[in-house]
Amino acid sequence: MITIRITDIPAQGLEVNDVLSIDLLNQRMNEAPDNDIVFTGAAPFSLKIKPEIGGAELRGTISASFMQPCARCTELTSQSISQDIRLTLKAKSLRPGIDRSTTGEEWEDGIGVIYFDGDHIDVEDILQETLILSINPFNSAHPDCPGVLLPKSVQDPEKPNGLKSLLEAAIQKTPKAKGH
Repeated sequence: MITIRITDIPAQGLEVNDVLSIDLLNQRMNEAPDNDIVFTGAAPFSLKIKPEIGGAELRGTISASFMQPCARCTELTSQSISQDIRLTLKAKSLRPGIDRSTTGEEWEDGIGVIYFDGDHIDVEDILQETLILSINPFNSAHPDCPGVLLPKSVQDPEKPNGLKSLLEAAIQKTPKAKGH
């Protein structure tokens, strides 16, 4: 856990440069069913946390390398990612609606606002989620991708079971619209 006590952040801010545990990152990634992405290298991050009234502003970057199957040929490809982080951390006790009804203008929920309980916040969860959610699950093909491999019988369009024959058979089976 990478826990930061918000009340101990000096006025000039706090810089944190460290590396996420690759084992914990992969464990978090595997919480989703049918995961096929594996983080392979260190996940270094650099954060600057500045205090604000009732919380803090967190800015920084995190990067990692990972293996993911190609979306077209399913060959494992090595990739890297770097993600900027810009968040506002707010004490949950200051969240609108805790002690009274609120109007829509008071809400600051949404992208970029994270509420925390007490004096501490675990930034490891935030960093893991930032990395995981920035990976495209439908990655584009790698530069030397052969594409979708067809069975040998379909590759030769002139053979009886070739692509041309299969398409002609499909067209013949398609019902024609009335009046055409």
